[in-house]
Amino acid sequence: MKKTIGKTILFLIPLLIILALIDLASFTDRGDALLSRVCMSQNYRHVGSAQVSPAIRTAQTASSHTRAVLGDSVCSQVFSEFADQNEDYLILGTNMAVTLDGQYILARLFLESHPKASDVYLILLPVSFAGRYDSPQSYSYLIEPFGRAETLNYLSNDTLTGMKKRYGSLFLNKNVIRFVDGSSINNKICLYYFQKHAKEADIDDIISDEAAYYLNDLYDICREKNVTLHLLSPPVCDSSENADRIKRLKEATEGTELSHLFEKYFDSITLYPEYMFMDGHHFKSEYADQVKCSGYIEDMQAKSGELQGLKHMTE
Repeated sequence: MKKTIGKTILFLIPLLIILALIDLASFTDRGDALLSRVCMSQNYRHVGSAQVSPAIRTAQTASSHTRAVLGDSVCSQVFSEFADQNEDYLILGTNMAVTLDGQYILARLFLESHPKASDVYLILLPVSFAGRYDSPQSYSYLIEPFGRAETLNYLSNDTLTGMKKRYGSLFLNKNVIRFVDGSSINNKICLYYFQKHAKEADIDDIISDEAAYYLNDLYDICREKNVTLHLLSPPVCDSSENADRIKRLKEATEGTELSHLFEKYFDSITLYPEYMFMDGHHFKSEYADQVKCSGYIEDMQAKSGELQGLKHMTE
């Protein structure tokens, strides 16, 4: 028996050393490029942080901007082309997977680094209010980038406790997140596990408890700082699914603490033909150029009376 155990250990030690060396190689650009092809894990390295981390850094950096535009990937698709044109509006569009938890953190970072802030514009699709920290993509787009930046502490104790229960305290540690996120192999394995055990949004999920909590809390924080929080909708695909979701979102928010925010939100919704969208949410490339996006912003300005002074000139 002892001989069998000894042989097993002798076999495992070099195997573990080889696996450790392979894993270390995956942290280099060349090694990751090669190993990701072998392991079919291309594009898993920094899958969420590559998109969200720049927005975190921008929100944290002091500038002359007094207004922030935050929102999901459709917000980003429409507004990102005009980021460099605006000295007053700071464009911080990300995606739906950061959830309202991430949008809340970005808003807090902006307010702290911009003491002269006057407005925060939160621009979200109707479907974006259903997101939670335990959604399938949330580890990639919420936990990893905000954990790397050590900004998850802006969230409530209840949320952090839930995150620890869902992912484990180890995987909320900054150094562990960097270890996972910096390698396509490690990230694929980790995300596969978390996504496999994630809670898919229920068909009746219209606005999550998290979304409601952070909208209310952000509104209170903005009011204390004499900042106006605006809740608006980006362009919405004119589909039966979206029509039903808008109807149910109205029903879910009427008569609640959020009704004053959503009143302007529903007024701002502009529907566009379904053929213009590639997935029911995002515009096809031929409908997402600078000229088209400028037109969508003009429609938003005209319909909501908001975003005045935001520059979206096209050449």
